[in-house]
Amino acid sequence: MRHLPCWYALALVVASCLGCGEAADTPAPAPVDAPARTAAGDASLRRMLLDIAAHRGCAALEGAFAPLPEPEVAADRRRRVTGRLWVSRCRLAREGDALGVEVAGRGWQWVDEAGAGPLGSRFDVRGTVRFEVAITLQAEVDVRYDEPSRRAQLLLTPRAAPAVRVTPIGRVPVIAAGGWSGLIGGLGGLLGASPEAQARAQLEAGAARRLAGELGRGLTVTVDLCTSQVDPVLGPLAEGAPPPPPPYPGGRWIDNAAILLHPDGVDVAGPFEVAGTLRVEAERIEGPAPRVAWVCADDASDAAAGFLASGAARVDGAVRTAEVASTVALDVTAAQCDEAALVWIPGPGAARVRYRVSDPTVEAEPLVGCP
Repeated sequence: MRHLPCWYALALVVASCLGCGEAADTPAPAPVDAPARTAAGDASLRRMLLDIAAHRGCAALEGAFAPLPEPEVAADRRRRVTGRLWVSRCRLAREGDALGVEVAGRGWQWVDEAGAGPLGSRFDVRGTVRFEVAITLQAEVDVRYDEPSRRAQLLLTPRAAPAVRVTPIGRVPVIAAGGWSGLIGGLGGLLGASPEAQARAQLEAGAARRLAGELGRGLTVTVDLCTSQVDPVLGPLAEGAPPPPPPYPGGRWIDNAAILLHPDGVDVAGPFEVAGTLRVEAERIEGPAPRVAWVCADDASDAAAGFLASGAARVDGAVRTAEVASTVALDVTAAQCDEAALVWIPGPGAARVRYRVSDPTVEAEPLVGCP
């Protein structure tokens, strides 16, 4: 069952996998303190939540394309998606009073990072990096309820820094920063390591360190009991505070994101269960017009596997497709796909877009009495 964005909760284990900035000087922040026990003061209730998560979580996560956001921004704004993690393996198990999490997969993310080479040279990694990742952590589960706003929140907080391993796939897009660096790069074999080999090692260490730090912030999943809207965000929220507004305003949604597309990349969102009709509303904010397509889940997997193998973005078997020059709306129905995913193919330059996936046939159903 993927109709609701439960797969999106994988943000707990995927946020800012590669990031940007100076790799060598990015310390991993300590995990946040566990939230104050409120509604979850009952240990039996917390154990029940752990059992539910352990039983149902992996069915929603395996095969999903989870968003990888840009580095940290202001707390009142959602981070834009700059890559995806395609989850291939998941294990969730109750371990005492905590949830044991093991997740692995492959993915890609746009990287713009400076690194130090030998003899004072500098090298830039700028482009879409493909990678494999494996993550292990333990998280505590808590729940709280803000009665005035009719909002329930589920909080996942890691007990300690997670264990993370990141391995780049294929060529690392590295360039020498200046004439001296270009000369030193040409002598890389004589100096013991080429610029790409040095960049690969820095990416592995820096990405693992940043991801472990991000994971330490945990995850907050907010449920609006008046609209049934499920809204997960990385990190803690103040008690009673709403999550930041979604990028694409409107009514109830299944997925809602702003994405940065680059010419050497691709974006895949979903897959989503198609019970009746799913609609994507998309808007180009800036940059050359990309194309967006609804594809069935198997075709989305083929597109992702092809991109990870070759770095070339293409999609076959599109059910509906359109160029996003300004705004578009595309529907997919259960007669076309049992499960469908969105594939974005970039244009000749970097572009920023936002989109919202919804089911226009479903009305918001309050879970409680609302004013």
